[in-house]
Amino acid sequence: MAERNETKNGKKKGKGGKTVAGAALLLALLGGGGYFGLGIGNSDGGLLPVGTPEVTAEQTKNTAEQTQEVTEAPTQETKSQELAIRVQKSDILLNGQKVTAEELEEALTREYKEGMTVVLIDDYAIKSVYDNAETVLNKLHLPFEKKTAGD
Repeated sequence: MAERNETKNGKKKGKGGKTVAGAALLLALLGGGGYFGLGIGNSDGGLLPVGTPEVTAEQTKNTAEQTQEVTEAPTQETKSQELAIRVQKSDILLNGQKVTAEELEEALTREYKEGMTVVLIDDYAIKSVYDNAETVLNKLHLPFEKKTAGD
C-alpha cells in the first residue's frame, strides 16, 4: 500500500497547502476589507464595519443634546399645566404635597390659571375626605375630571 502523503504519480503531497488555504479563507471571512463576512450585518443585508466608526464633533453634540432633552425632568411650565388632587385614604395630596381641605382651597386659588387641567383622583379614599376635596373644587367653580387610581 502506498504511503499516505503520496499521490498516484508517486509525488508527495504537501500538508502546507491546506494550512495556507485555511488561513486565507479565515482571513477572508473575518478580516477581508475591514468587514465581517460571517453573515453578521444590518437589516438590509449589508455588512457591518469592524473598528471604531468615525464620529464628528457635531454628531456627538447632537446626540448629547437629544439625550439631555429626553432625560430632563419636566419643566415648571409642563408641571403647571395640570393640577392633580389625589385623595389617598384620609389624605389630600395636591401635586404630591399633603394638604388639608382649607390649604387645598388656598393653593387652588393661588395656583390655578385659565386653561389648566384639574384632576381629582380617588386613590382608595375615605368618602368624606373625597367629598371635601370635591366640594372645594365646586366652590371655586373649577372644571375638573374625576379618575380612580390606576386610570
